[in-house]
Amino acid sequence: MAATNAKPSDIAAVTGITTVAGTAKGNVSLRAGTGNTHTLSIDKPITTTAGTTGTASGSVALEAGGTITLTAGAGAGTITTNSFGNAVAGDVFIHQVDGGVARTITLSNAINAKGGATGVAGAASDGGKVTVLNDNGAILVDATVDVSKAAAGTNDGTIALKATGNIT
Repeated sequence: MAATNAKPSDIAAVTGITTVAGTAKGNVSLRAGTGNTHTLSIDKPITTTAGTTGTASGSVALEAGGTITLTAGAGAGTITTNSFGNAVAGDVFIHQVDGGVARTITLSNAINAKGGATGVAGAASDGGKVTVLNDNGAILVDATVDVSKAAAGTNDGTIALKATGNIT
């Protein structure tokens, strides 16, 4: 999803994103801007689970200069990149760029990047990579981040957190 040469005011509010990765991945990239007032609040689910068995799920990249929040509550700001069958889960990258003022990344809802969560899992049903990077501020995690492999999978995924402030 991209709007070439568009200003933020040109883009209407988005109420939820679901991609279906078939033979090509359905990736999601959202950038709110690089200034410290450019916030990104995810209050509806983002799902990139593949629609075809044995196909890797799409990735999710979120970036802003202001605060980034996955809102709490059922049906709210979840991110799901689970794989379908014998394939790896999609990766998740959340990045708060240094907008000149310390801002917090708040993960108040689940991130699921599980391998082989549906369909017939196999040796390639590995978990995805979840990376959360805050160039100027803290990271608050108060929800589950699951990067587990399917029983038949080879490797669990990885979780990487880095911030200039506290990680709690």
